[in-house]
Amino acid sequence: MRLADVAQQMGATHKLDLTGEVTHLIVGDVDTPKYRYVAKERPDIVVLNPAWIDAIREAWMDGDDVDVQGLERIHRCPTFTGLKICITGIPDQAQRNHFSSTIEHEGAEYHGDLTKQITHLLVAKPEGAKYRAAQDWKIQTVSIKWLEDSVKRGMALDPKYYDPTMPLHEQGVGAYRKESGARTSLGKRLRDEESQTSATTAGKRKLRRHASRRLEDHSQDMWQDISAADVTTAAPSETDQWTVRDEDSQLTTGKPVAKPQVRKSFDARQEIAVAAEPKPEGLFSGWCIAMHGFEKEKTKRLSQYLEPNGARIVRRSDELEIYGDEEPHEKRCLLVPHAQVEQVVQMPQLSPGVIIATEWWVERCIHHKQVLDPEQDILSQPLWNLNILGFSRLTISTTGFSGVDYRQVAESVKLAGATYQEQLTPAISVLISGCPTVKKEKAYYAAKHQISVVSADWLWSCLKSKRKASMDRFKIDLPIYDPSHATGRSSAAPSPAPSDTAKNSDATGAK
Repeated sequence: MRLADVAQQMGATHKLDLTGEVTHLIVGDVDTPKYRYVAKERPDIVVLNPAWIDAIREAWMDGDDVDVQGLERIHRCPTFTGLKICITGIPDQAQRNHFSSTIEHEGAEYHGDLTKQITHLLVAKPEGAKYRAAQDWKIQTVSIKWLEDSVKRGMALDPKYYDPTMPLHEQGVGAYRKESGARTSLGKRLRDEESQTSATTAGKRKLRRHASRRLEDHSQDMWQDISAADVTTAAPSETDQWTVRDEDSQLTTGKPVAKPQVRKSFDARQEIAVAAEPKPEGLFSGWCIAMHGFEKEKTKRLSQYLEPNGARIVRRSDELEIYGDEEPHEKRCLLVPHAQVEQVVQMPQLSPGVIIATEWWVERCIHHKQVLDPEQDILSQPLWNLNILGFSRLTISTTGFSGVDYRQVAESVKLAGATYQEQLTPAISVLISGCPTVKKEKAYYAAKHQISVVSADWLWSCLKSKRKASMDRFKIDLPIYDPSHATGRSSAAPSPAPSDTAKNSDATGAK
């Protein structure tokens, strides 16, 4: 396990067992006994992404003091990491938007459609097509209080305490400890040094070259040991860094590799870099980014995503030109809000070659795990003054989108002046599909009610030209509606009678 080796080289103690001495849990998967135990019983443990260890190592190798707590905040494991969450029983669109934004902000994918890949169905009322399908498919069904308590705890809590059929006053009882208190030793004596260290020590806790109490017993030549470890250890698994596997023992045995001879001087970094593995580049490596038009808190939040992923952040837009001269290989980008809601954003003077993108671009790159070209990806560009002639008469729904794409497409439709409706009803005038094909049930429903079904390219064309494009060349062929093929309600896209739409608005299926 490479991360364990790197942590040990920097003086930390790695435990395969979750003992009372453990202070940090590195999470690769939230569906493990260790994660569930910490969520319920150990509020004293800091829960982090694997990238935290590499971030500490990189800062150390740069020769600076390491702000451990600052890096903990940046690399905190989001509450719903790796989960795919759907919602049912909430007809109010504003409330649904609030919950979907919370879900995505805390690391999960929000899906309008209920599919077998969904991990949790958030249930306001234990009824309806989605709820019944989730029961049949053995998908975890949880109450709204599960979302609220999990966000408060900072970890995804055990669903068994949040059965939506339970009375509200019983939900969440015993799900987690509200106060941290003193750690409970699980059969091992707590070291004196650790017992004197509080998890809430005021001020910044910094890791210095003489080591801190949290990372004690480090080697005499840390850089040298890290270099050797980097050469001899294998890449980490993407499943669970803390699972004991047979091959783990093979990584720490065998013939030792001779350590490189390094001069004890500041210039040794260059020699160490040769012996060490190549420093991994972040997603935004090679990008110099300035932000303009955001509130202070949002600017800070974006920086916390961009900088750990390799971006160079400059404070003012005019600095982009300076860095363009000094580092001509870097791409230069001005980040602005995707929409002007409350106030008009006055654009600064920009030199040629500066790319304009929005905070949506950052979200989309992280979601798709690749850097998208903002000049080609329309949803990464500012959608200002977008009222498109003719869109005000359209009621648009979508299918085949998930996560960030789902939310951004819905909002861009509204920015363009149309009405966005999550449920597929006869009132829909256009159904936009993110996939080349449409689910059979939805296709029959659209054909029956003469709803135009178009590819996402139609929307991209409208947004790019700020004009309502003809649908002819973007239409997706639908099967001819045959009443004999209609099988009534479906968990994917049932067809309620118009008079029954309000009563069963949730049962019209997932988007």
